[in-house]
Amino acid sequence: MNLSLQTCFKASCFWLLLIVLGVSCSKYKKPKDDIETKPTAAFTAKIDGADYAIEATDFSSTYYTTSGDDIKALLTTATLNTNGSKITFFVNDFKPGTAVINKKTGTSSNPGNPRLKVDAVTNSVVQSYVQYISGGNTYYAVSGSITVSLSGNTATIKFNITFTDAAGKSFTATGSYTINDFTTNTKPKSQITDPTPIVSKPTIENISPLSGFIADTVSITGTNYSATLTENIVKFNGTDAKVVSAISTTIKVTVPASATTGVVTLKVKDNDVITGPMFTISSPATITSISPTSGRAGDTVTINGTNFNSSIDGNRVRFNNAGAVIISATPTKIKVKAALDGSTGNVTVTVGSSATVTGPVFTYLNLPQVQFLSPYQGRAGDTIVIQGYYFGGTPAANIVKFNGIQANVLTAAGTALKVIAPQGVTSGRVTVTVNGKTSTDSAPFTVNPPYPNIKWQEIFYSSGLENINQMASLRNGLLVTGAAVTSSLFFSADDKTFTNVYNNLPFNKNSKVIIHLLSQDGKAFYVTSNLGVAKSTDGVNWTKLTPDKNNPDKGFTGIVSTSERLMLVSGSTTYTSLDAGTTWTTAGNSQPAQLDYFTSFPNSKYIFAIDTAKNTASHNATKLYSSIDKGTTWNQSYSSVTGIYHFNEGCRDFLKTTNYSLYCAFSPVSNPGLADQKLYRSVNQGYQWDLVGNETCFVVKTFGVNVAYGSQTFNLSTNDGTTFKSFALPQGYSYLGGIELGSYIYITVTNLSGTHIFRSSW
Repeated sequence: MNLSLQTCFKASCFWLLLIVLGVSCSKYKKPKDDIETKPTAAFTAKIDGADYAIEATDFSSTYYTTSGDDIKALLTTATLNTNGSKITFFVNDFKPGTAVINKKTGTSSNPGNPRLKVDAVTNSVVQSYVQYISGGNTYYAVSGSITVSLSGNTATIKFNITFTDAAGKSFTATGSYTINDFTTNTKPKSQITDPTPIVSKPTIENISPLSGFIADTVSITGTNYSATLTENIVKFNGTDAKVVSAISTTIKVTVPASATTGVVTLKVKDNDVITGPMFTISSPATITSISPTSGRAGDTVTINGTNFNSSIDGNRVRFNNAGAVIISATPTKIKVKAALDGSTGNVTVTVGSSATVTGPVFTYLNLPQVQFLSPYQGRAGDTIVIQGYYFGGTPAANIVKFNGIQANVLTAAGTALKVIAPQGVTSGRVTVTVNGKTSTDSAPFTVNPPYPNIKWQEIFYSSGLENINQMASLRNGLLVTGAAVTSSLFFSADDKTFTNVYNNLPFNKNSKVIIHLLSQDGKAFYVTSNLGVAKSTDGVNWTKLTPDKNNPDKGFTGIVSTSERLMLVSGSTTYTSLDAGTTWTTAGNSQPAQLDYFTSFPNSKYIFAIDTAKNTASHNATKLYSSIDKGTTWNQSYSSVTGIYHFNEGCRDFLKTTNYSLYCAFSPVSNPGLADQKLYRSVNQGYQWDLVGNETCFVVKTFGVNVAYGSQTFNLSTNDGTTFKSFALPQGYSYLGGIELGSYIYITVTNLSGTHIFRSSW
């Protein structure tokens, strides 16, 4: 055989061998037991506000089972991101049902009860738990639930749980995950380990926050701390920190002055030093320049510097102590709108909890603008508040004149001046001059006449009068009623003869009528009650109004009655009449369900109410609510002055308005008794309040710019609350329980003989 034939023969044999081997391999099937299977999973969750969707490759499970033991367990772990954040679920009795997560006895923030189970008794010594690792801290769920559903070897777990960090802030995790073939990775129950055992040595579980400034307060949570401050030694990267408080599970410290970025360590008594996460020291901000250095309110101003927060919410900017709106922020540049209520002065920046840094002066170029006075009436020596824009930031920067006579400026800000009406003041316009530019108010200031010479004259007594009463006057008519339990509604057309017209009320005679409030709009009286609303033009003959035709006996309390409208509110429905109650329209509103005791300015633009649901010493103090769209939407007052209202003790006249001011009587939560009820005044729709006086206030009444209140004396202001003069009660009486200001001044007063009505002319 020659060489070429030999080569060809060998090649043919080689290819034949490959074909035979290929056929043989194609017929071979791997035994079923040799096939590698891995559990697959789908995981979706919202954890502390962040959304996660995890693929099967980032998810693992272990199924624990022991022969002869019907109780199984499942451990699942999801890797949430590349920063090392993880969440782990351990269910110690794995079967359909719901596990409730609770705080573990003996630890600071770990979950559960060693006997926690899912619809079955278990002897497992390791409890169900949820572990969350993020930002160097390890958290354990302290409350919530895990619900298990099984379908063959497929498990679906839903969770709704809550964690608490070292600072006491709570955050939640909700979602679900599905595991196919959860029995694939199986281990004996003897290999279950408890990640949160009860220990006798100190531990560090969480530190919050993990970054901050010198002198910031940092909370460390864990176990087995000492309640004696000096027995806990905390160091920031080796520098001793001051311990400000300590209990067995929480230590609070201040970041030391010379601290640098590094780990936090803790030594308790004679135990070993334990090491926690790294704490990063934040550098203080600096301001190098602002651009421009002058402009008008609302102009964009750029602040250049260092160590600003890149988050808008992490910085606070003020123009001469007036807050500015931040447009954008980077570590070296902040863009803001020059504060609308700012005035010429320094720009300051506060980053987080760091000290405020002061920058250059920004000069306002706006012309001053006087918007309104509070009040518009008064006398020489009275304090007057001028509201507006672009005033000077110091008293000396503003020249204020009353009809040409210069006044003393007490305090000054960009939007408000507090001044004293000058001696020799006469009625006329008020002007404000700033940097040579003058603004004149559109309405004149009126000098009030002298106070009236009060001479009390008794006009009525009845055993049907209560200690605290309501009154309403219209033309020469006077209407009087007492607390809710009374069956009296007295009317007089001449202040001599009083008739009980209670039975004239046109309500269901088969039910007890409980009178809530009296009101009038200049043309008619109104009575609200538990059985509806009634109207009378003469005080004797009454007509029932039907705001809700589907429920004619619907009860109401608060009522707004002005010359332009009637308004009633029940829950989330507002009833309005523009023709004195003949026809009504209804509309939904955004108010809380129990707002009541409504009052308004004369034009009904601003309406006010209080939340009657929160009004006892065991509740939080309630706040005032206001509406600027005639009762459609309601907003809670930003004022910090809140308290307890005594309407349920007969004090129905506690919330009143003049043309410009709002008056409210309440007692503080710390002293909730009726004797501690005081009167407060607001000149800016309830956003800020001033205490009127220290005398107990049982009732407040207003009439135009006249305001009266009191208990032991009768206090009267004829200039919208700017000044009050006290008058003695009629001799022999010591309890003022009702006031009405109309054509006469009326009061109800009490002594041992009962309650009497007195009047005085103006």
